[in-house]
Amino acid sequence: MFRICVIILVGITLSCEDRIRDNPFDKYHTLAPLEWRPFNLEAQRKSINSAILTWEYGDFNIEGFKIFRKTNEGESVELSSIGKERRLYNDLNVISSDTVTYHYRMYAFAGSNKSGSIEIWLK
Repeated sequence: MFRICVIILVGITLSCEDRIRDNPFDKYHTLAPLEWRPFNLEAQRKSINSAILTWEYGDFNIEGFKIFRKTNEGESVELSSIGKERRLYNDLNVISSDTVTYHYRMYAFAGSNKSGSIEIWLK
């Protein structure tokens, strides 16, 4: 009986070692925010009143993406919260003006955890 207890304790001790946690949903994950952020964010005007955002994303388990926009020095507002499968967002509320610059920012999220953000400007 003593040997069985020792074997169980050794097994439990070895299974409790520090593990690399690469699931952003895990509140104890060890990923740095920049490791699981979106990348290669691009913005292009498609018409007088629309712009298309595209980006890439790695192979992390996430819930989706949050996209924010501000104009010039204005307040940042959330444009959308979209699912993890999407890699494109069409902003239909831009205006054609030499004086307005759009600043887009986005990050990935998994539950209450969020990645680092990525940003781009569009004139």
